[in-house]
Amino acid sequence: MTKTVLSILFFSLIAYIFLTAILKLWGKGKQFIIKKLAIACDKDFENKQYKKEIKKLRWLIWLNPISANYHNRAGKLGNLKQFDDAIKDVSKAININPNNMYYYMRRAYYYDLTEKTDLAIEDYNSAIKLRFNSKDDYKLFLFRAQSLEDKGEYQLAINDYDIAIKNIPEEIEAYTGKGFCLFNLEKYEEALSCYQKAIELDDKNHLAFYSRGELFYHLKKGNEALQDLNKALELKPTTEKSYLFLWLGDLYAVVEKDNERAMNFLQKAKDLGNKYAQEHIDELSNTGTIVFEW
Repeated sequence: MTKTVLSILFFSLIAYIFLTAILKLWGKGKQFIIKKLAIACDKDFENKQYKKEIKKLRWLIWLNPISANYHNRAGKLGNLKQFDDAIKDVSKAININPNNMYYYMRRAYYYDLTEKTDLAIEDYNSAIKLRFNSKDDYKLFLFRAQSLEDKGEYQLAINDYDIAIKNIPEEIEAYTGKGFCLFNLEKYEEALSCYQKAIELDDKNHLAFYSRGELFYHLKKGNEALQDLNKALELKPTTEKSYLFLWLGDLYAVVEKDNERAMNFLQKAKDLGNKYAQEHIDELSNTGTIVFEW
């Protein structure tokens, strides 16, 4: 073997050893950086510094593009209401790991927030097909029910609410949601039973009193409606539900004969954009009362 060949072999060996050492050092350095970035991200999250965290997550994903990092960044984008970008990130997480139910759940949530109800239902379907880890995962049926409810698929929604109630009997939203669906199907006694159960579970639940008040209003039970709607307002005085104020205005005019309070409530309903408020204000001003279409 010539000296030239030996020299080439020697330098090749040196280069291999040197490259291997560099790669090992880079691997250790990379893991160190990844660990430090993850710690910094956690600190930003604790301080609710989501924009700073997203910048760090960009580098973390470049160094370590695993599904969990995409899913993590999707959550922070969602916190900043950047839902389209959040959907893109969680979609990448699903492409990497299509067997994680929580990824589908998160994307479905963002689809719901962006009024892509059909896509949300598809993702809830995918999540439900995967293995559940705890009883709380049965909230998937609650979430899918709410999406079905938004589509007006009330009976299908009730079926899902029933599964949620069976597995998480303390889940108040399942009772109020089921009650709303039953109300829209004109099954008023069953709806009332659902609202009663929600109030039994939590007598500070604004939505339960609001919903039961609406039902009493519809059933022409003025005193009961007035009591529940006032309770709902007491529990959540900052509510933006314009119909709450419209109904209270009507009830104070008809049941209590208190036109001053009635007008105040009707004006609040108008301020919140209720399309019927002005008509009721005019009627009360011109006739001194409001005629219910009961």
